[in-house]
Amino acid sequence: MRLWRLTRAGHTALDGAGTVMHGGRYSPPGAPVVNFASEAGLAVLVALRYLPGNSADAPDDYVLGWTEIDVIPERVGDADGDDAIRDWVTDWLDERRSLLAAVRSHVLPEADVVLMNPLHLDAARVRPLVTRPFSFAECLHTPPMLARYSGESDALTEPASVGVHSRTLAQPSGPPPGRARIAPRPGESTH
Repeated sequence: MRLWRLTRAGHTALDGAGTVMHGGRYSPPGAPVVNFASEAGLAVLVALRYLPGNSADAPDDYVLGWTEIDVIPERVGDADGDDAIRDWVTDWLDERRSLLAAVRSHVLPEADVVLMNPLHLDAARVRPLVTRPFSFAECLHTPPMLARYSGESDALTEPASVGVHSRTLAQPSGPPPGRARIAPRPGESTH
């Protein structure tokens, strides 16, 4: 399974050192845990929640990374709330009974936060992260088509935000060269 992390460039080691000092949402201070996301988008959303202030002012040394781990994680029940999850995770860490445990994300319930116990014997076989630079400013910029889709005028005369330049959006008279016009669905108007 491919697991994702969004972290600062100097913190890519899969040793759980950050949670030893501070703990995690589901793990106590003093216990090494590596937090992954089952989806890249969840890794971004979780990191975004912890950014102080404006995301455009975030440091520019973030990296999005992934690793492949051929293990099915234990499923952590979430019916009894965060305290019960923390208790379960604490026992799981102490017993070192499996490499991975999955908790349904509160940010995106269709995905999981996957915890790795770096003290488990199989942790030594986990490959380092494959990373690429990540910029919150580039990821969360104002889309150029926002004015059109939000019902504003097609002619932009004032910059909408930093990085958006004044321009006029021309309405095309037909399909782009080399592209066929798509027929409307039955019952749709062409105007």
